[in-house]
Amino acid sequence: FRLLWLFGIIGTATTGSYLLVAPIVGFTPSILEKSHLFSWNRAKNLKPVEGWFEAGSHPSVYAMGADRRVTYTGIASGTIQSKNGRSEGFGTLMQISDASGYQGQRLRLRGYVKAKAVDDWAGLWMRVDSASGQVLSFDNMEERAIRGTTDWQPYDIVLEVPVESNNIAFGLLLAGNGQVWMDNLQFEVVDDTTPTTNRSLEEPSRARQLTESPANLSFETF
Repeated sequence: FRLLWLFGIIGTATTGSYLLVAPIVGFTPSILEKSHLFSWNRAKNLKPVEGWFEAGSHPSVYAMGADRRVTYTGIASGTIQSKNGRSEGFGTLMQISDASGYQGQRLRLRGYVKAKAVDDWAGLWMRVDSASGQVLSFDNMEERAIRGTTDWQPYDIVLEVPVESNNIAFGLLLAGNGQVWMDNLQFEVVDDTTPTTNRSLEEPSRARQLTESPANLSFETF
């Protein structure tokens, strides 16, 4: 059961200017909870983050946005926080961008993450899709998950971006109670001496809108 909803991140988008679609494994559209982009009345210390949006199996039970009180560098970080101490499923703060600038290369996503009282798990994640929706490469850090309370630490995801790639989705996810922050995300093309962290997935994803390139990776624009 756990793997079903973890892989629910595949194909999950959100409302607003993005499509609300069913994830491929383990969910139907009725199970996904619609959520207004960042429920500020329930998370007054958070601010909207330009270029990022909420998704996940239960996004409405998590507060997401920019936190100006906790940062690694700059004036803000991106954060996900459980509400009321009984969060279900998972929430993710994410982007989807065009893959054309990285086609045929090996790509590393590096980001700094801080965690507080995470009782299930959290992690950075990245997925590469083809134009037909086929998942070409994927990693959500489940096998090296972030748990408990940790200070800022760098984490890497390294994936192949095949020539047939169409888009790259990425972000931070939180499952269960606690809070996580991410900051200073960076993309870098690496050579074959850097091993990939790819997990094997064969399910297709769904069509969705995407941005031209990753944006606001240090959470400085609101």
